[in-house]
Amino acid sequence: DVYRDAAAARIDRPGEFRYSNLGFALLGQLLLGDSSSPVPFAMRYRDVVHRDVLTPLMIPPFSPDDPSQRPRAYAVNGRRAAPWRFDGYAAAGALALPAANVLRYAEQLHQLPPEFHTAIRPHVEVSDTHMAGHGWLLERLENNETLIWHNGGTGGFSTYVGVIPERRLTVGVFSNSAVSVDELARAILLEHDSSEPPSTTTRFQWIIAVVLLAWIVGYILVHALTASGPESVRKTPSDLLHVGTNITDVTFMISIWARSTPAVLYVPGLGYIFLAAVAVVTATDVVRMKNTGAVRLCSSTRPTWRIIAAGIQITLFGSLTFLLW
Repeated sequence: DVYRDAAAARIDRPGEFRYSNLGFALLGQLLLGDSSSPVPFAMRYRDVVHRDVLTPLMIPPFSPDDPSQRPRAYAVNGRRAAPWRFDGYAAAGALALPAANVLRYAEQLHQLPPEFHTAIRPHVEVSDTHMAGHGWLLERLENNETLIWHNGGTGGFSTYVGVIPERRLTVGVFSNSAVSVDELARAILLEHDSSEPPSTTTRFQWIIAVVLLAWIVGYILVHALTASGPESVRKTPSDLLHVGTNITDVTFMISIWARSTPAVLYVPGLGYIFLAAVAVVTATDVVRMKNTGAVRLCSSTRPTWRIIAAGIQITLFGSLTFLLW
């Protein structure tokens, strides 16, 4: 997959700096060479790094395969998140170590032998104050000091490690949340008295969250009224296909809302309450159809193209909802 991605990649503006996870993934593949091994690449890459890099630095090996050794991961809004899994892209961020061992590794930058200085030597200029070494990013500070740093983030984790060699200072901030810790880490490194609270949402996210919440609540209320009200209240004849499209629509919207809504609006478990309400409304609707003898797969007045479209909609939204949950 990595080789195929690299072959398909386009270099739009040669010579410009672009941070590339694909680049690091490809470098890792090339360093290990043989891609025909039956052992997963992520395991082979971890073993090589432990043997050739960490062990000489007296940093003990670590296996993240034991669930008890992994902290729980959380999305920006506090929802539990599943840790990302890597294989071919292991060199771009799949290695896991205890925070203390990451700092032990970063502290080596204070005492690198000359042959390793290439890692922290500027190789390309990113901006007036930012450069890139081999793997590490470098920043010129106002007092002529150099900040060597790198950050990272996956679905439920955020990290930042920075080193100022002139002060022999190493700082790392590690969080089991997708909320960025960059500003907090920089405030500690640069000795700022405080840092701004991390920004977790944009105005667009707020708009989407409020609109989705209103739509979900509105759906439940309207369908609760129509399911329990007189037949004349219905705007369209109910059938099982109609019920199925309604369910997939609203569960899909609930799953998007639960993943993307700001933390202020997100209450753990609220998504499941919405799902339970939808289940009750749907059950009431089906019972009413049965009592009136109107249970049918689809109405005879429904055009064929609508039946096909409804089937595609149920399959697509149902699959996406399953993946999101």
